Amino acid sequence: MQFESEVKKYTDPEKMAADYLVKYYGNQKIEFPINPFQMLKDEGVLFSFMDFKKLEGVYIPASSEDDGVTGDVSD
Repeated sequence: MQFESEVKKYTDPEKMAADYLVKYYGNQKIEFPINPFQMLKDEGVLFSFMDFKKLEGVYIPASSEDDGVTGDVSD
């Protein structure tokens, strides 16, 4: 997996984030505030917002057809 090899290069999360922003924006000016949801969509990460009021979080293991799912509840 390419992600694993990339992550192993970093010990500082701020350096990793800075390098990612350089790669993501290229020569374009970074516009603030940064929209992390647009970045996720651009990277092909699927996400959705759901109502899990009575849960602290959710984990659905990967199946042969789908990727695994994790969720966090925030108030």
